[in-house]
Amino acid sequence: MANIIVCMKQVLDPEAPVSTYQVDAEAKRVVQRGVPPVLNPYDENALEAALRIKDTQMSKITAISMGRSLSKAVARKALAAGADQMVLLEDSAFEGLDSWATALILAAAIKKIGK
Repeated sequence: MANIIVCMKQVLDPEAPVSTYQVDAEAKRVVQRGVPPVLNPYDENALEAALRIKDTQMSKITAISMGRSLSKAVARKALAAGADQMVLLEDSAFEGLDSWATALILAAAIKKIGK
């Protein structure tokens, strides 16, 4: 049985009104007030593609996400859509990582999950 791994990321809601966004100049990042985070729409597309493969082939879908304070609603969405398991990599050390470090951590986790 093949294991399809889909990386998922929590993002600010792109459908939210502009008035909900603020810039935290000290932290140098955008903050959204009063609107919960959502699953990245591109990652939702990847999950949908994995589900289509699962419909035609014997396979298992594992969704994986890393970060700090991942919204449980975002994590549950993958499972509700049909993923067989969700792996959450949460640690305060993941705060502010660059793309290279994030890729290394995800690659190591994917290797540990298996083929």
